[in-house]
Amino acid sequence: MFDLHPTPADLVTALRLRALLHPERSAIEFLGDGDNVTERLSYGQLDQRAQALAAVLQEAAAPGERALLLFPTGPDYVIAFFACLYAGVVAVPLYPPETGQPQAVKRLFNVAEDARPALALTDAAGLEAVVQHQLQRPGMRVLVTPQCEGAPGAWRERTARSDELAFLQYTSGSTATPKGVMVRHEHLLANHHALSQGMDEQPGDRHFSWLPLFHDMGLIFGLLQPLLQGSTLFLMSPKRFIERPRRWLEAVSRHRIRLSGGPDFAYRLCADRVRPASVAGLDLSCWEVAYCGAEPVRQSTFEAFCQLATPLGFRGRAFRPSYGLAEATLFVSAAGGQDQVADMFDTAALALGRAEPAPQGTSLVACGAPAGGTQVRIVAPDTGAVLPEGQVGEIWVQGPTVAGGYWGHGAATAASFAATDAEGHGPCLRTGDLGFIHAGQLYISSRLKDLVILRGRNHYPQDIELEIELRVPGVRPGRVAVFAAEVNDAETIGVAAEVARVKTGEARHAEVIEAIRQAVAEAFGEPAGAIALLKPGTLPKTSSGKLRRSACRDGWRDGSLQTLALYRADGPAAAPSSAAVLSTDTERQLATLWAELLDLDQVGAHDNFFALGGQSLLMTQLAARVQTDFGVALPLAACFTAANLAELARRIDEAPRVPVRAGLQPRVRSTADTTLLPLSYAQRRLWFLQSLEPTSAFYHVAIGLAFSGPVDPARWQAALDALVQRHEVLRTVFVEAAADPCQQVLPDMAVPLMQRDAEDEQVERRLVRQLLAVPFDLTRGPLLRALLLDAASARPRLVLVMHHIAVDGAALKPLLADLALHYAGAELAPVPLQYADFTLWQQAELAPRLPALVEAWRAQLLDAPVLTTLPPDLPRPPAQTHAGASLHRQLSPALVEALDKWARAERATLFMALFAAYAATLAEASGQTDLVIGTDIANRHEPGTESIVGFFVNQLPVRCRVPSAAGATAWLVQVRDTLLAAYTLQDLPFDQLVEALRPPRTLAHAPVFQTKFVFQDAPSTHSLAPGLSMQPFDIPRESAELDLLFDLSRGPEGVAVRIEYAADLYRSDTVARFAARFIARLEAWVAKAELPSPARRALVRRAASPVHSTTEPTR
Repeated sequence: MFDLHPTPADLVTALRLRALLHPERSAIEFLGDGDNVTERLSYGQLDQRAQALAAVLQEAAAPGERALLLFPTGPDYVIAFFACLYAGVVAVPLYPPETGQPQAVKRLFNVAEDARPALALTDAAGLEAVVQHQLQRPGMRVLVTPQCEGAPGAWRERTARSDELAFLQYTSGSTATPKGVMVRHEHLLANHHALSQGMDEQPGDRHFSWLPLFHDMGLIFGLLQPLLQGSTLFLMSPKRFIERPRRWLEAVSRHRIRLSGGPDFAYRLCADRVRPASVAGLDLSCWEVAYCGAEPVRQSTFEAFCQLATPLGFRGRAFRPSYGLAEATLFVSAAGGQDQVADMFDTAALALGRAEPAPQGTSLVACGAPAGGTQVRIVAPDTGAVLPEGQVGEIWVQGPTVAGGYWGHGAATAASFAATDAEGHGPCLRTGDLGFIHAGQLYISSRLKDLVILRGRNHYPQDIELEIELRVPGVRPGRVAVFAAEVNDAETIGVAAEVARVKTGEARHAEVIEAIRQAVAEAFGEPAGAIALLKPGTLPKTSSGKLRRSACRDGWRDGSLQTLALYRADGPAAAPSSAAVLSTDTERQLATLWAELLDLDQVGAHDNFFALGGQSLLMTQLAARVQTDFGVALPLAACFTAANLAELARRIDEAPRVPVRAGLQPRVRSTADTTLLPLSYAQRRLWFLQSLEPTSAFYHVAIGLAFSGPVDPARWQAALDALVQRHEVLRTVFVEAAADPCQQVLPDMAVPLMQRDAEDEQVERRLVRQLLAVPFDLTRGPLLRALLLDAASARPRLVLVMHHIAVDGAALKPLLADLALHYAGAELAPVPLQYADFTLWQQAELAPRLPALVEAWRAQLLDAPVLTTLPPDLPRPPAQTHAGASLHRQLSPALVEALDKWARAERATLFMALFAAYAATLAEASGQTDLVIGTDIANRHEPGTESIVGFFVNQLPVRCRVPSAAGATAWLVQVRDTLLAAYTLQDLPFDQLVEALRPPRTLAHAPVFQTKFVFQDAPSTHSLAPGLSMQPFDIPRESAELDLLFDLSRGPEGVAVRIEYAADLYRSDTVARFAARFIARLEAWVAKAELPSPARRALVRRAASPVHSTTEPTR
């Protein structure tokens, strides 16, 4: 930090002086991927970029006109905001409607109506959002940055007055009249000095912020404060934080951050979702100011966060509970410098308006004393009398940080910004918050306002009430009240609703509660955690008929509401009324089958298979079981598209009966059995390919296992021996007999456990590469290798390498589960079926069906394109080299959940929705209207195969045509139907399909399809002993199977996307842009929006910013 004397009167002068004195000093370090710095801006560069854009703004708008900022958090947002200041244009910080939630779009629309902007500044993605959601306003021009920046030196320098409007901070909801707080330069500089004093800022401070820049805390404290201070700001998108909260802690430790903070929910999210083992080794001793505000601060959050962070060097006295609001620019007061942040007050006394310390009662967090010339008074809201210390009243604020009122709303400004108390102090800001002063500290006790603040976002009760009235039958119009409720010491949306006098009863009440939860969650992205259904005429109202939301909140707390039914998020969920109503024998038998496949205790007649956790593989297994258990011929599509169990049961009852065919049976064998057995069709293909290149390691399967503590090598050797003995395929060799390959199961086979100490990551990578590079001898075995690294250390790793002829991805689930149990010393029951049993069944059952399968596939792929791929950057080599690289992306849990829900509504699966988005994105990028895309199918639909270790997986070509109807649903329905048709033909081995189709032979690319899209569940963590767990991790490949492979796996943190591509065809930035487009399409589809038309796409493509990626070659 360095001082500027005299103190500048405006932000433009302040920033330009920073750039003049220290142009090379780093201003912004942007962690684009959440982990690494992908873009930097020095103070000099920020000044130059702001000038260049400001030159364009000066030509496009007059000083004082408004400009909407529609960017995600990042450098472009920063440059656009300062360019507005440089040009004298009033910025309106907003956000692109990335999720497309209706309420978010309505809010943007209403803000645009209120602000009457001359400009909207955005990036390429934001331009798409403006077009999709029809946010254009009369007289508003849309400028896409950074492409529209002007020439150097074109900016006409101007000096801003201290009382000049800097920006409008909008605070209102979507159906209420939106109000923009008028923040002037003088308010921002006064707020800067108050923050510097209240947060004890020091020279050389480093700041970190993941807060959204459209939010007042993110914009003012997160961005402007460090830049006005001359510090370096490390900036990250809030999406990256939500995806993986530990990134916050990692960034603080890595970059030695002194100041960083966020709302209460952010600290709680870290405490709840960050495992201590995942942050072991971080050093948080540098974090001296951890501010917390924007929503109520809770002592329980502080304690939970300290439990996680104190072992990492975090000190409790760094915690700075704060109070502020947009109407006061941001900052009013802050506490800090002490380990104890909360005090206890008598609950009954608080209810009577008195703050009396007590050993037990209500815990309230101190928010410190005002700073920077700000004055706080506690005032009786009805009389204006100034209350003494210890009395609860409305918080009134006076001082240089109080903003200039609401833009264009004179009456609201007079009501909130021009108050005078009974002693003549004024004008004062009425905050609408209730609190008191105790021992010189400000405490916030509750809200006079009805606002519900969750995770830093404001939710307005009238918005939610209207949504419920419109969508939930049975609630009485005008008789719904929404309030802030507490459940499990966390704030949630509370709903009190009167229900109609008819159709009451326990089942009906459960339906209404479920409908309210669904309506609120879908519209606002937040669940209603507290619901009270009230008797008619009992909802609290004023004498004039207005809702008394605070009375509903109090009634929820003390149980005084006259309720018919209650729901709490921490209690049992409101069960559907149909949960136990199974009315026919078929329904009951089918419910038993569902419960077995889904591992559930109870299934109801109106339950949906996919909503209960089913997926494509389980559905194919269900379809096979329906045929064997019920003796009916029911197409797979009929199982997929059944809305619920009752509908599927009805279809079973109506389906024609067929003879029950024999399933898999264990063969007769003895311990000395050395019979030569046939290969499965999949094995024959791999055996042939391996025989052509006997020294190739291309068909190796590798998995890593990380342990949470030291392990015993002798026990691992015993576990490996037991695993090989348990699963025949691991002690199988492949020999030729009469020029035909056969397999032979040996009675035993040794798999020695290799042990090494890896001095560092480089040595570990070398050891793993060596293990992967050695080819397997299929004629002698074994087909499994194991390398144990650093067994005695705190983080041992076990690397398993197997030949694909013995295992596939789905086989890893039973294999790893058995391995963990063997290490733990468990006694396992014998495996009922082995892979050789499947090969015998396949020879007998499948061979007669092959001709019909071939003809069906020929019809599916008639006149299909020979080549479907992303257009290459480089000339295609005459022969595939299989040189590969990869990059990784992550789909957030919220996006995945929304996609899953949308897919289920269309009788589809999450995989189908993801596949449809990939197909649409590939069609757009390639310009093709007819595509063939590959996917893997587990091919374990036959009952009994799900637990067999072996090689079942098959490849399916999926033919997709651009649908004639526009929209996401058209794509999803078409892909769903195409995949279902392909699933019915999955038994035809891919190599036989290629032989039947006879595509043009070339070594330049793979036959039939050149890109593939696969999806699977991530491997599970296994417990080996108390305090010792086994966590699988991927071993990166050194090769690329095809031009492009999207390999998706679903885990607790969402869906991980690994993109493998041919390094001699594509540059990394091309693949990164394609991946970004794929994710943007998913987000648009969830928002019930479409990406722009082809003409618009061309514009967006030209305007697209470079993609910063951490792409690295696969190892």
